[in-house]
Amino acid sequence: MFKAKFIDEMKKNGLYSKTPSNAWDKDWNVNVQAAGNGEQSVKYLAPYVFKVAISDSRIIKVEDRVVSFKYKKSGSQRWRTISLDVMEFLRRFLQHVLNIS
Repeated sequence: MFKAKFIDEMKKNGLYSKTPSNAWDKDWNVNVQAAGNGEQSVKYLAPYVFKVAISDSRIIKVEDRVVSFKYKKSGSQRWRTISLDVMEFLRRFLQHVLNIS
């Protein structure tokens, strides 16, 4: 359902045809869980309102359909670098997009 609505929005905004067709062939993992009553939801969501999944300063380079960026492994203070295909980077990024509709 989420994938179909997302595709509809991409078409409305003229972005669908600019997206590689194999992006739509992949399975999508959308995890939606109840977050309690309204007050609990606001407390949960408040820290995320002004944050993004990754800041520009962590992206090292984008070249030849590869995105290289730095990250910290959970529980570690050491910066690491990873390079991902642009479609994998976008897939991971979109897992952190807050959907409020």
